[in-house]
Amino acid sequence: MQTKKQITICILAVIVFVLGGLLLWQSRREVPVLEPIAPSLPVLQALVNRPPEEISRVYITRGDIVVPFQQDEAWYMMDYPGFLLDQMLVQEMVRPTFQLIAQTAHESTEGIELADFGLAPPLLSMTAYCALGERLTLHLGSVTPDGTLHFLMKEGHPAIYLIPARVAWHMQLTEGDLLCRQLPFLQSENITEFRIIQREREEIYFTRKSEEDASPHMQAMGIIQMTVQEPAAMAGRTVESFQIRRGVMEAFSQSFVVLEAAAVNPTDLTPFGLHDPFMDFRFDSDEGGVHLLFGDAFMREINGTNVPYVFVKFNHRPHVFVAPFAPLLHISDLNAMQFISRFIVMVSILDVEYITIEHENPDYNLHMVINHHPHEDNNAIFPTINGAEVAESDFRVIYRLLVSLGTDGHVDPFMAEGTPVFTITYHLLDGTKKRIEYFAFDTHFYAFSVDGDYVWAVTNHRNVQLFFDEAMCEANQ
Repeated sequence: MQTKKQITICILAVIVFVLGGLLLWQSRREVPVLEPIAPSLPVLQALVNRPPEEISRVYITRGDIVVPFQQDEAWYMMDYPGFLLDQMLVQEMVRPTFQLIAQTAHESTEGIELADFGLAPPLLSMTAYCALGERLTLHLGSVTPDGTLHFLMKEGHPAIYLIPARVAWHMQLTEGDLLCRQLPFLQSENITEFRIIQREREEIYFTRKSEEDASPHMQAMGIIQMTVQEPAAMAGRTVESFQIRRGVMEAFSQSFVVLEAAAVNPTDLTPFGLHDPFMDFRFDSDEGGVHLLFGDAFMREINGTNVPYVFVKFNHRPHVFVAPFAPLLHISDLNAMQFISRFIVMVSILDVEYITIEHENPDYNLHMVINHHPHEDNNAIFPTINGAEVAESDFRVIYRLLVSLGTDGHVDPFMAEGTPVFTITYHLLDGTKKRIEYFAFDTHFYAFSVDGDYVWAVTNHRNVQLFFDEAMCEANQ
């Protein structure tokens, strides 16, 4: 028994000794340090680097066609100096002539077929002339199989280079791509003229009132007033600038865009329907404006759906562009009545001395006196109705009901018969008057005239009755 125990102890001692030796050997063993493998990165170089203002002219050659550009205060096409160009796009197109980063694909073209790289012939050549007479020519080749790079050669250098596809895309911009398509920001607050002429529809034409003719109250609020010139049946009516912003500018400015050029310098506008535009849109303001002509509409299939587009042209420019038709749907369906202020007259209570209302029923006659505070900088009033004093807050409610008698619809021109049912006359502090006559039209509406001119619009009986009920209640207290 004792012998077996001794044997077991000896075996365990040998195992411990062997394991200890292995651990000691492992700890003293030299482990080789592996150097990290650096990825193979392309070597980039500044192939062209000079101040952009040193470039005076650039010639773009595609086959037999050469398009020259020149830089003075801005870039322009030498053959068509009147063409308005997008200066940012032109600058990006010619950028490789003053700033170009590239990597070398082949150090030499010896034994290489340039046609395999799209360089014989090239997609295009770009030749730049510096102010000091130096000349630089770049030849753009085909795209690499992965679509991320383009081959390029610099004249006088034996190597073939690679440039980003984004740079090559800008180099390939055409004259149509470079045309300015930007619309001015249209602000109705500074409008001077607004006009829409359409086939087989009434013309809409408004012009800005002079400061002498516009309401001082509206001017104080920064609202421009306009006079209706067309349609003739509504001539002389007043339109506020915010009505145009709500009716046109918000829809037009936010969603209408001019897309690509359909023709850069066409000699015949007939194929685009612009020899007889279906709509002529004009907007002028203190800061400038826009005058657009719209031609034929057409369809494009996009993701299996037919989407309508239209040909459009800036009136004083020769180019024809493409634009989405959808934003025009609202504008093409407009009529002048949608712009007319709902208020028949907009008279500030601060400008009124008193108001007389003569009704065919004498019981509804009213004499409303404002009685302004003697100090001009104090807007308090001490009103009366038919001689009875009325609280200022109550009178202001009644006055709002009066001036809010609005245009609830328009009718075909007609001549009112008989005498008016009632007449409202605003006697102003400057000695002038505003006179509105209301005639029976049917059981629900009154037709009316302003200062003797019919406006071919109607006011609801219900709103008129509400005003009289409130006013008579205060007068009889």
